[in-house]
Amino acid sequence: GVLPPTLHVTEPTPHVDWTAGRVELLTGARAWPAGARPRRAGVSSFGISGTNAHLIVEEAPTPDPTTPGDDAEPGVPLSGPTAWPISARGARSLRAQAVRLHAAVTSGERPAPADVARALAGRAAFPHRAVVIAHDHDALTATLSAYVADAPDPATAVEGTTVEGVAVEQPRIAFLFTGQGGQRAGMGRELAAAAPAFAAALDEVCAALDPHLDRPLRDVMWAEPGSPGAASLDRTAYTQPALFAFEVAALRMLQSYGMRPDLVAGHSVGEYAAAHAAGVWSLTDAARLIAARGRLMQELRDPGAMVAVEATAEEVAATLTGLETRVGIAAVNGPTAVVVSGAERECLALAEQWRSRGRRTRRLTVSHAFHSPLMEPMLPAFAAELARVTFGHPRTAFVAGTEGTWTDARYWLDQIVRPVLFHAAVSRLEDEGAGVLVEVGPRAVLSGMAHDCVTREGTTIVPLHRRDHAEHDALADCLARAWTAGAGVDWSAVAGTGGRADLPTYAFERERFWLDPPAPAADLASAGLREAGHPLLSAVVDLPEDGQAVLTGRLSVTATPWLAGHAVSGTVVLPGAALAELVLEAGGRAGCDRVDELVFEAPLTLSPGGGTAIQVVVERADDSGARPVRVYSRPSGDADLADPAGSGWTRHVSATVTPSAPGTLSTGVSAGTPCPWASQWPPVGAEP
Repeated sequence: GVLPPTLHVTEPTPHVDWTAGRVELLTGARAWPAGARPRRAGVSSFGISGTNAHLIVEEAPTPDPTTPGDDAEPGVPLSGPTAWPISARGARSLRAQAVRLHAAVTSGERPAPADVARALAGRAAFPHRAVVIAHDHDALTATLSAYVADAPDPATAVEGTTVEGVAVEQPRIAFLFTGQGGQRAGMGRELAAAAPAFAAALDEVCAALDPHLDRPLRDVMWAEPGSPGAASLDRTAYTQPALFAFEVAALRMLQSYGMRPDLVAGHSVGEYAAAHAAGVWSLTDAARLIAARGRLMQELRDPGAMVAVEATAEEVAATLTGLETRVGIAAVNGPTAVVVSGAERECLALAEQWRSRGRRTRRLTVSHAFHSPLMEPMLPAFAAELARVTFGHPRTAFVAGTEGTWTDARYWLDQIVRPVLFHAAVSRLEDEGAGVLVEVGPRAVLSGMAHDCVTREGTTIVPLHRRDHAEHDALADCLARAWTAGAGVDWSAVAGTGGRADLPTYAFERERFWLDPPAPAADLASAGLREAGHPLLSAVVDLPEDGQAVLTGRLSVTATPWLAGHAVSGTVVLPGAALAELVLEAGGRAGCDRVDELVFEAPLTLSPGGGTAIQVVVERADDSGARPVRVYSRPSGDADLADPAGSGWTRHVSATVTPSAPGTLSTGVSAGTPCPWASQWPPVGAEP
């Protein structure tokens, strides 16, 4: 490819390990510190054979003093919880990254949680991801500690949570906008206090809607639960504008945090927020339409009823014959989730009919029979409102929830009386490649239905709101779940501007490929020793008095791999037969090839990675010619030098050896006699 003439590296990736004369770029995600920017530094060339590469690092541009930087006053982050995003190329590296982060935030000066968040936000995003979420330093570190320890008990996390996942490469993101029934008293109040983008957008949307209403919309949305104002929120004239206001503000907020949809869809009135998000209508036109729609529906005299039925659309359609002018299918929300809507008496009779068949039914708490023939009286007035707005060319793909062409007025008239085909819309989103579905609404209504509709493994469904969670906590959880699934999230925007903590660099998965050279053969003769000639013993020290001797060696599963075959609960134990063999070997060298007594005092265990020093001591013979033999061991290594006095040894065997018969030559193995059977086990050609 063609490279620019100058490459400014201000945040080099912490994953480059260029080796040619030991060139390593491991600075992590940090800019050059002030006063340490090299004017020009370079590597002339490196590579093998015909491939050469050059790197020139020049001084970065002088920062504009008006541009916020590391020393700028802190900006306005998301209030409430703090999110620490971590990512790595593999699962092992991800856990290692968390271990490094935990050590950095718990030792020495404890960095501010926001400074840690900003430092992590500037790093590259790799497929294996985790986000630690909590409200203060103690909760964050406790949650991180629980994650590092793989503790499943959420109580260990001290009011924090960790979201983990493997991101799909560039998944398409779909926003699902909740329909009527998703409203709740106070919706958006906590988000407005926590997220500046939400507050600003809500102000703008309410300013566009209030001229079409008889009271300020925010007063209805934020009325105290149980108050008369809160009751107004369930009146269609306010419900639909309130849902639109919340969802448009939430859309702007999510976009400000880097989450932008590739596709949009909505359920019933949620399609108006989706259409505005796609660019079909301006905010002014969309506000006029949604206010008129809610007002005209509220004015209908026959409220009717709506009933959810556990049945397929085909089954329900077969029971509506002859009732088409009074009752219709209002929504197909899943494979066996259908809503019928229309005249109250007929709807309740249908519900009783399905209950008698053993199917579950539920009457919905709604003000009117939406998406039914009872809506038809409002169509002329709404057609006049549609004639006043301008339909624009969509910037984002809009997946329709009703049959028809949604780019003209006819679709939006039919949408009022025809069924919502949510099941089909989710299937269409899957066909369009949507891998992450984000429900944008004040309650998680569509998320559960979408789970019943998706057919592909790996599709992630994330609600913006979670029951029994504060709105800002639910938002942080939503961003974390979407990001760990592969959606784009600008964590720098979430964390705001300000200082950055100095954090450890990337935890590489080091894998060694060099062969270990064989240990040089020891010159035993120069040390005054004799070679033992035994697979488990290396040298013999002959003591001056009465044939006493010490046989020494070093046991390890690396040098003698077949020793690892004798393990108890994962611990390698030298077999008793091997200890008896050592006693026989030592006795035979002293002319005593008969074991009269053998006592095992302690097991001899071997370290999987280290070695164990052994000594077999042959003592002075008594009047009968019998000799005591002792077998000792201790871990080899630094202890050999740090403990010259000889403490730390464990005695494993006490034995007595005697000659076979007086005057008989020893049958023990003499020095230098090979033991090919013990050098490789099982022997070559052996069959188990």
